[in-house]
Amino acid sequence: MTRTLIAAALAATMLAGCSGHDKADKQDRREKAGRGGGKGNRAARFDRLDKNGDGQLAGDEIPQRMQGKVSKRDQNGDGQISRDEFSRRGK
Repeated sequence: MTRTLIAAALAATMLAGCSGHDKADKQDRREKAGRGGGKGNRAARFDRLDKNGDGQLAGDEIPQRMQGKVSKRDQNGDGQISRDEFSRRGK
């Protein structure tokens, strides 16, 4: 009986510890995929999209799904999306 209780308690402890790692792993995967939602994730996504490293998204650097939103996000009207304009999306 005592062995059964100890085994059950040990198993429960191990399962509880694993669930925390699963959540952290899932969040890491979301952040690597650019879907974490934080400002740091936006900056990382901008860096991935800015292929020539000029600090602006223009032409083929702008994903297809964003093409129709360029005028909305482009606050200074230069036809490009700056890092600042990209990070302000949805505001």
